[in-house]
Amino acid sequence: MSNKKIYLSNDTKKDLIIRSIKIVAIFYATFVYILFAFIFVIFLDKYVFPEFDEEKESKKSSLRLILEVCIIVGFTGIFSYFFRNFAHAFLFPFEGIYGYSHYRVSEIRSGTLFTAYVILFNSYLQSKISLIKKKVAKNIHKSITEFLMS
Repeated sequence: MSNKKIYLSNDTKKDLIIRSIKIVAIFYATFVYILFAFIFVIFLDKYVFPEFDEEKESKKSSLRLILEVCIIVGFTGIFSYFFRNFAHAFLFPFEGIYGYSHYRVSEIRSGTLFTAYVILFNSYLQSKISLIKKKVAKNIHKSITEFLMS
């Protein structure tokens, strides 16, 4: 075996360091978004949304349930915008190293991660979506059966 050393140019070293910092930044942003989405969902479940009552909700039409879900997701998106601006206040420890700018990473600038985590963690919203799926599947099954029987 040969003990050859690999030499990297300064530009290559800088590029590797910046790419490594970006990977750490994505983990950092994901952690911050998950943490705050979790806290936000606990607040929503405790103070905003009532306990999910499947019997009451199942009396609503599928269209109404879909509209309610869209409204909840819409408000979540609006809140996500404000949270994204708030998230910029969190200092990233590697900011400025080798010219790295934390706010140029798309995961930091976008509120999409926060919105996705809120939707994922929100039990009230998940219950509504599950009910919609059941109702729509039942209607599709009924329509197919009627079509095949005629």
